[in-house]
Amino acid sequence: MKQYTSYTFQKRFFDMLYIWRKEFIRIIRDPGAILIFFAATLLYPLLYGLIYKHEVVRDIPVAVIDWSNTSQSRGYVRALNATPELQIAYKCDNLEEAKALFYEHKVHAIVFIPTDFSRLIARGKQVHVSAYFDMSSFLYYKNAMSAVSFTNKEIGVEIQYANLVKSGMTEKQAEISIAPFRYEGIALFNSGGGFASFLLPAVLILILYQTMMLGINMMAGLDWEKNNLKMLVPLNNRYHGTIRIVLGKGLCYFTLYTVLTFYVLGFIPHLFNLPHIGSQLTLVLFMLPFLLSSIFLAMSLSGWMRNMESAFLLLLFSTMPLLFLAGASWPQTDIPWFWKIVSYLFPSTHGVQGYIRINTMSANLYEVGKEYLILWLQTGVYFFTACWVYDRQIKKTIG
Repeated sequence: MKQYTSYTFQKRFFDMLYIWRKEFIRIIRDPGAILIFFAATLLYPLLYGLIYKHEVVRDIPVAVIDWSNTSQSRGYVRALNATPELQIAYKCDNLEEAKALFYEHKVHAIVFIPTDFSRLIARGKQVHVSAYFDMSSFLYYKNAMSAVSFTNKEIGVEIQYANLVKSGMTEKQAEISIAPFRYEGIALFNSGGGFASFLLPAVLILILYQTMMLGINMMAGLDWEKNNLKMLVPLNNRYHGTIRIVLGKGLCYFTLYTVLTFYVLGFIPHLFNLPHIGSQLTLVLFMLPFLLSSIFLAMSLSGWMRNMESAFLLLLFSTMPLLFLAGASWPQTDIPWFWKIVSYLFPSTHGVQGYIRINTMSANLYEVGKEYLILWLQTGVYFFTACWVYDRQIKKTIG
């Protein structure tokens, strides 16, 4: 009896290795699979990294209309030009000329200085400087508005300081009167305010997740199309075991994505100097349930991928929603409760949150315990659903 049990276990184990080997051979022999698993996973991180290489938007071209044309207004223009965000590209005579440049996308902001600029300052009255910003891109608007606001504040402080000194205050008294509180702002984890450092870590996780989902379901679609019985499981005695199929195929994808994960999450952050201050051991332990849960979810969905087109539609309609549901580009606290519940179904949500905290904020495994536990729960649930899908297919194939 023991000998029979040992023989049965050994046979199932070798069947699992057989399925692992066959799946890997299918992948490297299929051009579409190579394109998704290797080309997309290797090139997309490079592409995104190169696009956002400069991190921040600098030297935004601006048109200035200076109807005051005094030494003070020219000083104000020089102060605008001195900010790293703006570059005074054009000096226009009227608003229509500046609007023409704006509609031609030669400038992304317009600053209008009125004729009474210096006269109102001399009288101690408030001056209205008009600024128009390009809202077609949030980064143009944010940076240009920040630069104009900073310049207005600095010029205002200089004027106020000079008036207080003229009124009889000492320089120290004037300085304290203008700024009674001294503060220092420190940007944590993304000191440069870079867009790549903010968004790219989430995108890297989604690249791994989406290419995995697409590749696994594309391979399943090929199985459906090539099988004469239009089944997911081939007519082969070595495939007539649910656990050996799920573990064999899962081991193949896990082996493949272990290597790809080291490239995407190890090499790319170093290449583009992204935040990577977390413990490597913590990251490895965290990525283990993320990869497993993603693989088993993809295998569970493969029972409904009757052709390759279905896999591409799955990727097409899920990419952008998953990015928003992950809580990287939009705070999770502001996501409606229904969509927050939906987001908990996808490993990408917890993978993105955990990876950002570990890699960017140096969190340990305890501090991402919630995401870590959910990923392991998803691994168990999706392993069960994958087994259910393949068990049904085996019964249909045998029956």
